[in-house]
Amino acid sequence: MSSRIPPHKIAEIKAAANVVDVLGDFLTLKKRGSNYFALSPFTSEKSPSFAISPSKNIWKDFSTNRGGDSLDFLMEARGMSEEEGLIYIAQKFNVVLAQSDLPDDAAPAEHRPPPQGGHAQPGASR
Repeated sequence: MSSRIPPHKIAEIKAAANVVDVLGDFLTLKKRGSNYFALSPFTSEKSPSFAISPSKNIWKDFSTNRGGDSLDFLMEARGMSEEEGLIYIAQKFNVVLAQSDLPDDAAPAEHRPPPQGGHAQPGASR
């Protein structure tokens, strides 16, 4: 990854990120046991194959074999750059980023519309 945000701030942001809270901004999550499930934002499907593990703080899309953490989701499913994703998470979880921590051209990350054919729904319930 090639973020211009300092490594210590990246670690702080990733530690603050809760995968259920981040992905819940974009997907309709259903709790089943200790995990959450949703329709894949990468494919058209009728049965949820997208799993989120709160205890591991990761997600896995079994229909495409993709997976990762909150930042990976923002980059892959929402089309954010690494810096945009980090800024989005920092804002969501109140991680203070000093102006000196940000690249010169950084702008606040915004909610983006779902990718074509995706099932992401901003503000969806968990």
